[in-house]
Amino acid sequence: MNYSMDRTPHGFAVIFNFENFGSEDKRRVGAKKDVESVQYVFSEYLKYKVELHEDLNYEDLMSKLKRYREDNHKDYDSFVCFFMSHGNENGVITSDHKNVKMEDIRNMFVGSKCPSLEGKPKMFFIQACRGDRQHQTQYKEEASTPNVENESRRALRMKIANETDFLFAYASQPNAICYRDPEKGSVYIQTLTETLKKYTSEEHLLDMLTMVRDVVFKKPIKLDNGQEVDQIPHEDHSLTKKVYFSVKPRE
Repeated sequence: MNYSMDRTPHGFAVIFNFENFGSEDKRRVGAKKDVESVQYVFSEYLKYKVELHEDLNYEDLMSKLKRYREDNHKDYDSFVCFFMSHGNENGVITSDHKNVKMEDIRNMFVGSKCPSLEGKPKMFFIQACRGDRQHQTQYKEEASTPNVENESRRALRMKIANETDFLFAYASQPNAICYRDPEKGSVYIQTLTETLKKYTSEEHLLDMLTMVRDVVFKKPIKLDNGQEVDQIPHEDHSLTKKVYFSVKPRE
């Protein structure tokens, strides 16, 4: 099954870009290249209404997110949001050095709090480090839920249903570093936008993200000290259908 993606525009593609943090050594040089790439691909190729917000403090960021949550999305197919910043294992950093957890962002847009996006894909792309580990290639497996239908199990299923249709696409794996070229932009965002531009007419999003992961992983990144490191993008999602940005026949 595919999500309905037959409206123009498909919805908002919001970019929260954080480049300046009060000191030159914290400045994210090259971030503007990423912003330009996302703006171009999502407006010209994917037909979204792109809005850019830069260097917001924590209060202003949360205010903007609440505004998008409270908007009426009934005439749109989906919602896209980019966070480009410094980060850590919990989330991203605002211009006033406060932490924004992705779990809090998810909770803002669940179906009960944003009913006009219920059943529609809500896609978040995060270009930010998730820690300081290099060459992280292992995933920790979650313990499976016991197959017992009881009250707590039914409550869990209701909670999960409220939180379906999310995608969180990260530039790197949990606890790992991601990299940005001062002149070319980040390897993840540049690969992502090139892949979307090239394949969006024929592939669905998760397959394109698999392509992105393969390209980024096979592209060794050379640090200033000469060391070569790897970066492996990672996704967490609860999508229930395929996301085709171009209109596809209903399956």
